Amino acid sequence: MTQELMMVVYAAIILFLMIGMQGGVGLLNNGLIWGGGARDVPGKETVLYGRATRAIKNHIEALFMFVPVVLALQIAGLSNEATALWTQVFVGARAAYAVFYWLGTPWVRTFVWFIGVFATLMLFIQAF
Repeated sequence: MTQELMMVVYAAIILFLMIGMQGGVGLLNNGLIWGGGARDVPGKETVLYGRATRAIKNHIEALFMFVPVVLALQIAGLSNEATALWTQVFVGARAAYAVFYWLGTPWVRTFVWFIGVFATLMLFIQAF
């Protein structure tokens, strides 16, 4: 497996961990009965639960740009040191973004988000 494809796997693992964190916060806020039920009635949404939910949404949006370009580069045989580097930068930025979002660190979070977007843009450039 190439470095780039491994980074796609790591990005998916980050999503898995983010969902687990959100679920854990939901259970702490609302209890096991709510967590095991149908959730027809929304639970209490604390600040942390809201941040976790929004971070997941943002990560999924980022994956919708990252994964296709990585797959296209792989299919085209355009794997090189630059593509490996930019996929690593993306994954590192996304992991940091989740933590800074959960902590409510606004400007740092935005800067780290931009690094991930820039890494994705550099991958698009590699495709041409």
